[in-house]
Amino acid sequence: MSLHTYYGFWEFWEPYQPAYDIGPGAPAFGGQKVTFDGANKLIIVNYGVTEIDVRTDIYSDWKEWMLVRENGKYALALSAIGGDPITDASNVGITYFLENGWRIKMWEGDHQLSVAGNLFTREPGEDPYIETEGNYKVTIATVRSNLVDLITPDVGDVSLGNTAYTQIANTVWDKPIAEINTTDTTGDKLKKNLTKNQFLALDE
Repeated sequence: MSLHTYYGFWEFWEPYQPAYDIGPGAPAFGGQKVTFDGANKLIIVNYGVTEIDVRTDIYSDWKEWMLVRENGKYALALSAIGGDPITDASNVGITYFLENGWRIKMWEGDHQLSVAGNLFTREPGEDPYIETEGNYKVTIATVRSNLVDLITPDVGDVSLGNTAYTQIANTVWDKPIAEINTTDTTGDKLKKNLTKNQFLALDE
C-alpha cells in the first residue's frame, strides 16, 4: 500500500480522535483497518490486519470516508440490503454489495484474512477480492451472517431476582407435556420428539 492514497493528509495515520478538527464536516480518522482508494476503486486492507467486520470496518468506515473533502465524487463503492424488521424480535440479516467495480485488495504478505459478514459483488459470480501484487499465500475465511438477526429484548435486570421473570420461567418449564395442545409450536414439536423417543437413565 502506498502513502499517496491519503493524498498527503497525514491526519489519517493518527489514532482515531472524534474531537480532532481537520476541517468542516471532516471526521478524524486513524487506526482504521482499511484504506479507500477512490481513483482505483480499491478497498485496501491495511498491513497486518487479519480480521475484518464488513459492517464496521468496511461499510461504516466507507460512509465516513465519503464525507471527507471531495471523496464523494468517486463512484459508489457499497450498498446494503436487509435490516428490516420481520417480527417484534427479529430483523432480516444485512447483505452488502460492492458496487461499480470496487474490489478488496489484501496486504502484501503471507496471511489469512477472516471476514465476518455477507459480502458480494454487484456483478453476479465475481470475486470481491483481487490478488496481491507479490507471490504471497493469502487465504480468506468468510464467516457469513444469519439470514435473520434476532433482537435481544430488554427484560430488565434479572440479576436482581425479579420475581415476575422467575415465575414466567417456572411456568414454562413446569408445564406438563400432556397439556401442550397447540400445534406447530415449539412445545408441540418437543412433545412429539419426547413421545417418539425413549430416554434411558444410565448409572455411572
